[in-house]
Amino acid sequence: MAHSGVEKDIYGKRRSQEDVAIQFSDRDDTYYLPRKELMKSFDYFQKALGTDEGVPRWQEGISNSCRPDVTSKDFGWIWRWIQLDAIVKDVDDAAGNGTYYLDELDVWNKCDAVKDALDAIVAADHLLLVDKFKGPFTNNMACIVGLLLERDRRNLTAADIEFVQAHRVFTTGETCEFLSGFGQLEWDLFEHNSCQIFLYIFAISAVRPFLQAGMASNQWAQIQRTAAEGGPVASNLPEAGHVNFEDWCAIIKHCQELMSGNLAFALTVMEAVSETLTMKHLDGTIDPKEQRYRDPLDLYLCHIHGNNPVVDDRVDPYFVI
Repeated sequence: MAHSGVEKDIYGKRRSQEDVAIQFSDRDDTYYLPRKELMKSFDYFQKALGTDEGVPRWQEGISNSCRPDVTSKDFGWIWRWIQLDAIVKDVDDAAGNGTYYLDELDVWNKCDAVKDALDAIVAADHLLLVDKFKGPFTNNMACIVGLLLERDRRNLTAADIEFVQAHRVFTTGETCEFLSGFGQLEWDLFEHNSCQIFLYIFAISAVRPFLQAGMASNQWAQIQRTAAEGGPVASNLPEAGHVNFEDWCAIIKHCQELMSGNLAFALTVMEAVSETLTMKHLDGTIDPKEQRYRDPLDLYLCHIHGNNPVVDDRVDPYFVI
């Protein structure tokens, strides 16, 4: 059977008697992984393979094999992360410098759905990923979700929102509150390794579509047709939040549907909208009288990735309504 993406990174043959035979919930293939690394990285394997005075405590230790209730793909995300030399050598630095080694992960073409990242977070919780890796891994997957949504906010589905609202992993820990200054919230959540950051990212992705909802109206479509035909239009028309205007209209309608179908999510978006309308711009260069606002999704990504260079065809993050 062919293996693609991160799955191939954990597929192979036993190279040492210390390697543990692992079977995952989605396939019958056997994966062989180093016992020491598994026990060092996951409390799940520390307990399952542990010994008392050299005698295995459980059947998994006796047979030197495990079958955790996670998929090979989800485990692959985690395993690839903890095997990065830069992370293993200095996790604290990786978590503190704001980059999270996203480029080294080379995952942009391998994570094509928000649910992939959410499932990986749930798998990490199930396997009791140690705190040394849990925080940086959570933040990395959150940034991947942010990038997926900035590329196209239609990547967020109603099922994604409901999953995060209902699952224990995403509803426990630090409470997600929208604070004055906006940027401080992300760092507060990161400091506490809170998985509630995912609902926060979902909410801020809907802010610009909500504030520019008028662009999806019939009247706006007429303005666009007039402009395309060379007719007279205002010179200061708002810029769409996507490189393609028709796609932006579809994104606006998609976000409206997500909010109309989920009251709790709509209320969270309204909190983010309120914060966006009242926040002070970090660089201090925008005159509030101009009524220009910073897309909070772009602001989040710039906090994490420096200058947000990963998104192709990036539009102006400052917009008018």
